[in-house]
Amino acid sequence: MAGKAKYFVRMKLKRHPGMKIDDIIQFFQQLATLINSGTPILQSIQLSANQNESEKLAAAGKILADEVSKGNTLYSAMEKHPKIYDSHCVQMVRIGELTGQLGMIIAQLKIYLEKKKAMRAKIVSALTYPVILSCVALGSVTVMLWKVIPTFAAFFQDMGGEMPQITLYVLALSAFVQEKGLYVIAGVVAFVFAFKKYTSTPQGKDVYCRAMFAMPGIGEFLVLSVMEKLGSNLSLLLKSGTPLLEALKTVQEMFIDNPIYFNTFGDVCESVSQGKPLADGLEDTALFMPLVSNMIRVGEETGKLPDVLDELSLFYATKVENQLLSITGALEPLIVIGMGVAVSVLLGSVYLPMFQMSSGGG
Repeated sequence: MAGKAKYFVRMKLKRHPGMKIDDIIQFFQQLATLINSGTPILQSIQLSANQNESEKLAAAGKILADEVSKGNTLYSAMEKHPKIYDSHCVQMVRIGELTGQLGMIIAQLKIYLEKKKAMRAKIVSALTYPVILSCVALGSVTVMLWKVIPTFAAFFQDMGGEMPQITLYVLALSAFVQEKGLYVIAGVVAFVFAFKKYTSTPQGKDVYCRAMFAMPGIGEFLVLSVMEKLGSNLSLLLKSGTPLLEALKTVQEMFIDNPIYFNTFGDVCESVSQGKPLADGLEDTALFMPLVSNMIRVGEETGKLPDVLDELSLFYATKVENQLLSITGALEPLIVIGMGVAVSVLLGSVYLPMFQMSSGGG
C-alpha cells in the first residue's frame, strides 16, 4: 500500500474568475442533493460554495453561508446578489423555505435553469448565422464607402462631365463616411449607453416592453414565452403545496422586468383574492391566450390544475421553439437580399459612369 501511495494525486479544484449559467446549475444541483440527503442547510451552502468552479459564485456562496449563520433566511441573503441570483431563483427559494420543501424546490429550480440554458443555446445557434451575415454586409458596405468609392471619386472628377444621380448620391455618402464616420460611431455608442440607462428606469422599461410586444413575430414569441413560464412555474409551486394566491404572487415577482405582465398578474391576484376562479381572472385581462384560460378552467373543475399546467408548459415550449425558428428563418433571406441590394447599388454607381463614357467615346 505504501508503494502505491506515490501514485495518488490530490486533485485541486480549478476555478475561473467569471460566472456561467453552468456554475449556477452546479451550485443548485449540489445544494439540492445535500439538503435532500439530510445535510443541514448551512453546511450544504458551505460545501456547495467550496466545490463550485466559479470564483465569483464561490465567494457569493460564502456570503450566503455567513448570512444564514446569523439567522437570516436563504432567500433574503440571495436577494442581496441580484446579478447572480435573479428574481425567479429568489422567489422559488422563498417558497421552498416557507413550505419546508427547499430541497425539492431547488432540484426543480436546477431543472428549470437547464431548460433555460438549452433555450438560450438554441437562440444563440439560431441567431449566429443572421448576425454573421449582418456583420459581413455592414462591413462590406463600410469598406466600399470608406476605401473603394473614394478612389473612383478622384477619377470621376478628373474625367469631368455629368455623372448619374445615383453616383452623386453614393459619392456624397462616401464623403460623409470619411468625414463624419468616427462621429457616427461615437454617436451610436452614446445612444446605446443612453438607451440602456433609460430602459433601466420604470418608464423606460414600460415603453421598451410595449414596443417589443408590438413588433411582428417578436411580440408573439414573447407572449408564448410568458405562457410557458406561467405553466411551468405555477405547476411547480402548486405541487409543492403552495396556496394558489401565494403561488400567483410568486409568479408575479418573476415578471418584475416585464411591467405589462407584472401589473397583469397583480390584477389576476386581486381577482382570485375575491373568490373568482383563476381562469376568469386570466380571461378578464385579455392578455392570455384563450387556450390557457380554457385549459386552466378544465383543470380547476377537475381538480387537476397542476397536471394541466404541465401540459400547457410543454405545449408552449414547443411553440416558443417553432416561433424562434420561424423568426430566424425569415431574417436570413432578408439580410441576404439587403446585402445584395446595397452592394449592387454601390457597384452600379461606379460602373454606370464608365459605361456612359465608353458609349460616348464610341
